[in-house]
Amino acid sequence: MNNQGVEGQDLFTLVTYTPEPLRRWLLRMRQLLPVEANSQPHVTILPPRPLTMPVEEAKQKITAILTRWHAFYVELSGIQVFPGSNVLYLELSEGSDTLSRLHAELNAGDFAHEELFQFHPHVTVGGPVPQEEMAVITRKAAEVWESNLRSCRFKIQEIAFVSIAAHGQRGDWRRLWMHKLLSAKAYKQFAGAAAIRTF
Repeated sequence: MNNQGVEGQDLFTLVTYTPEPLRRWLLRMRQLLPVEANSQPHVTILPPRPLTMPVEEAKQKITAILTRWHAFYVELSGIQVFPGSNVLYLELSEGSDTLSRLHAELNAGDFAHEELFQFHPHVTVGGPVPQEEMAVITRKAAEVWESNLRSCRFKIQEIAFVSIAAHGQRGDWRRLWMHKLLSAKAYKQFAGAAAIRTF
């Protein structure tokens, strides 16, 4: 397991960005709340970690894993707060177990890393929120969510490999490549054809 310090090293992360019009709505939600957020709304699949090999090699190895997965749905269900970090986030009521299994498969071998927090699928709203303002801001966030969406279901079908420069500006993420997951139907056809070829 790679548990070395990451200071001074370029990092990478795997995320899926929320689709439109949800993306615009989440950005608007952030504007209505006095919280800081420095990235596009997304679901993290593999939290930031050192990039210990050339990007092309990492792409090949990660793609080999992702080809074993098909697109799947997740659903956002409500405002929560991470204890300790005081970050507001949207909980996933559907798809959380699937994301956790995908994370576990990716967080192994060459890409294993000792993460700061236990993996918990979510969409960050913003933070950290000062403790003295927590009750007010959390209540306002819940009101905005309840009055507009209450729930939102979308398909995870594109996964982005994002580079974070060691000495870049905060929030300076670069999408280096995207991998599109097959639909469940296409995946079954692909898997069936592969089984015939290897028989």
